[in-house]
Amino acid sequence: MGKSKDIFLEVVQSGNLGYDSGFTKKDAQNTGRVAAQKIIEAGEVGVIEALTNVVRLKEVVTALFEELKQSKEVEDIDKMVSMQGVQFSSRNTGDLLDYEQDEVYKELKEKLADRKELLRVSYKSKDTIYDSEGIEIPKVQIKKYGSRSLVINF
Repeated sequence: MGKSKDIFLEVVQSGNLGYDSGFTKKDAQNTGRVAAQKIIEAGEVGVIEALTNVVRLKEVVTALFEELKQSKEVEDIDKMVSMQGVQFSSRNTGDLLDYEQDEVYKELKEKLADRKELLRVSYKSKDTIYDSEGIEIPKVQIKKYGSRSLVINF
C-alpha cells in the first residue's frame, strides 16, 4: 500500500493526474472497486489496514479538491466549461428565507415538534397515550428501519 501511495503523491505533486478524457466517472468508480478486490484477494495487507490508508488518502484528495476549487480560475467560471470529459459550471443558490421571524410559523413548528415527541412516546409505550385534549395518540409504524454504519474518526 505504501508504494502505491507514494506513486500517487508524486503524480499529484507533478500536477499531472494522468487521466485522459475518456476516463469516465463510471471508470473511476470501477477502478476503485477493482483495486479494493485486488487488495482483498492478495491478502498482503489487512482490509482494516488498507482502509486506514484510504481514509488518509481521501483526506488528501478532498483537501486538494477544495484548494483547487477556491482558485480564481475556478471562481471566474460563469458558464459551462468542458475539459477532458469533465464539465464545470457555477450556479447561485436560492435565498434562504428566515421563517422563524413569523410568529405563526414558529408556533406551528413548535406544535409539530411536540406532536412528534408524543408519537415517539406512544410508539415506545405499551399503554395508550392521550394528548392534552384527550385524543388518543396513534402508534405509528416505522417508515424506515435504521441501518448499521461504519464510523471512522481520523
